[in-house]
Amino acid sequence: MKTNKKLLSVALAAVMLLLTFSAGLIPLAAYAADSNFSGDDYYLKLLYPDMQVFQGSELLAWSGSTNLTGYPNYTNVCLARNEKEGYQIYFYEKGEGRDLRLEVSDYVNENGDVLAHEVFSEAFFKVDKVIDRYTADALVPYSGETVRVENAECAAFYVELRSEKDQTPGVYTSTFTLYNGDEIVRSETVTATVWNFALPESHYSTLIGGLYNSNSGYSGTKGFLEASGIRFNGGNPVEEDLAEAERILEGWQEFLLDHGVTTYEIPRWLIETDEKAAELTMADTRRKGFAVPLY
Repeated sequence: MKTNKKLLSVALAAVMLLLTFSAGLIPLAAYAADSNFSGDDYYLKLLYPDMQVFQGSELLAWSGSTNLTGYPNYTNVCLARNEKEGYQIYFYEKGEGRDLRLEVSDYVNENGDVLAHEVFSEAFFKVDKVIDRYTADALVPYSGETVRVENAECAAFYVELRSEKDQTPGVYTSTFTLYNGDEIVRSETVTATVWNFALPESHYSTLIGGLYNSNSGYSGTKGFLEASGIRFNGGNPVEEDLAEAERILEGWQEFLLDHGVTTYEIPRWLIETDEKAAELTMADTRRKGFAVPLY
């Protein structure tokens, strides 16, 4: 989501490129006027791709402080040619429970051209020592099977769109329909706008978020350091274990980079203790992007 703040002009160009084309950011400007998709016994919201939701929560997302009712429904996805983009369908059960089933029709423009899409069910899971709630994260291919949702529980689906290099630009229209068994719960029209330019062939990168470092905001992800014997005082490693924590982090990042995975952050300690190390880290050609946390 955030990318090369490498060094000044190169950094700004890279930041603007990835902010423009990474999933979930630029479509914020493409929100349609909000409409209430909720009913008396359910809550329904269309969310942009990087919003993370918790199972058993009507209103909370991300760290638990975000109120979903404050977001418009994301009814228009924007993407360039040769890009993939998506949105989430989030359903919270207020009634006695139901057997949910989702259908998403083809995205078609006025000439009958089709924009490819795929539907996933978002599986809920909890990572020990990281978070004490079940989050919707793992994408499981969905082929129309029934998902049982009980009272005060939720279900989430992810709809991914993928445009071709020669995709006809313009607006594509689809309809998503949620069923309770064979009964329609909700049916809504959604659109996708394909811009009239194509992204280059190799523009995707693999990125992992939440890698803990001594000054990261992701204090909840320190579990793998604790499992390695690192002691903590509050959110930070104790002074005696800091060098070992840094060694583990550096080894972990090297392993990821060698396997083509970029970490979301560079460790703050690289900047705080060795400016040359920070410069070399940012200049590493294996690294596709990073963000420097701000106070």
